[in-house]
Amino acid sequence: MHLSPTPIDIWIVTNLARLLGRFPIFDRGIQSAVGHHVLGGFWFAASLFVIWMQAARGGHTGERRRILTILLGSVLASVLVLVTSMLVVWPSPNQHPTLSRLFPRYLYDNPNHTSFPSASTALYSCVALGVMSVRRRLGWTLLASVVLLVALPRMYVGGHYLSDVVAGLVLGLVSYIGARCLLEARVVPVAERFLSEESRFRVLGELLVFAWIWQVAVEFREVVWGKNSLEYLFHYFIP
Repeated sequence: MHLSPTPIDIWIVTNLARLLGRFPIFDRGIQSAVGHHVLGGFWFAASLFVIWMQAARGGHTGERRRILTILLGSVLASVLVLVTSMLVVWPSPNQHPTLSRLFPRYLYDNPNHTSFPSASTALYSCVALGVMSVRRRLGWTLLASVVLLVALPRMYVGGHYLSDVVAGLVLGLVSYIGARCLLEARVVPVAERFLSEESRFRVLGELLVFAWIWQVAVEFREVVWGKNSLEYLFHYFIP
């Protein structure tokens, strides 16, 4: 469905855009930090990695189990974002016919065909909620970071509207609750068997967890690249 942003979305974008152009270096820095996952992905993945390693060293199986649940939730969040973006389509502010003029040319456009919902917000709010269940203070810090380091900078450079962010928060919440209620009791025990001391696949399992955490840091960009590459090869060899 091709829909339009709400009047509140347009009002917020218009007022944020008035701040652009005063300090071009700052604007480019924000966009570069977003593009290189400094504002978002790195800190959330680092938190998962530290908790995972500390839990392994201290024998806290409950915390390791919860990290696995968070990782499953992150995949669920990505799937929900993909489905939602197919149902609701609208251009990002810097590609909107009447709003794009507000953004300086030195800011590159959002490569996505639709900005709804915010995939970053969905992914990292899911992670923050999961971390909150084992490290409350850190979880609240990460949840605040979803707003200040993830959502706001992306809105500032014209990548998202407020509605995109709100939808992302809802999808992140639904993803974590779904993983916690539906997958933790069924899927996580199977993964734990591969990670146990007695398992001969333990090293492989640990590597997969680390790779998964890395993908959280980069918002599954390598996974998307792999999917696109396979689609290209399929269409190349089978026209």
